[in-house]
Amino acid sequence: MEMRGTDDATAAIVGSVRSEPDKFSVLLVEDQDCEAELIALAYRTGGYDVDLRHFSMGRDCIEHLRTTDSLPALILVDLNLPDISGIDIVRFIRAEPRLCGIPIAMLTGSEADRDLHDAFAAGVNSYIVKSPDIDELFAQVHVLTDRFI
Repeated sequence: MEMRGTDDATAAIVGSVRSEPDKFSVLLVEDQDCEAELIALAYRTGGYDVDLRHFSMGRDCIEHLRTTDSLPALILVDLNLPDISGIDIVRFIRAEPRLCGIPIAMLTGSEADRDLHDAFAAGVNSYIVKSPDIDELFAQVHVLTDRFI
């Protein structure tokens, strides 16, 4: 997995276990249940006390964000969803004054320059190319979370 939009100091955090007991919330928009479970497992094994809210459909995520009083500390969005694009979700979030300050990371299997460009143009803070290597995925989730939380 490749993570773009990070620096060497952030990468040095890889492998560390979070020791702070503070609970925080993460909103995950991922249509593949097995990948959502891996991200949940990454948080559990990393010692994070996280309230992970999972949506497999982008429209459900948007409806939740429109109506909730409890905003997440971080949003992880898959690029390719069955109903709407992850890019459209990012655009929605960035256009809403109440939501626009929440950090967003794009999760994708795409290494296409166009997707990377579109994601950053829409307003993501980080772009992660998902890897089949579980240890690497876990490390990327930990680094990403430590960077923004």
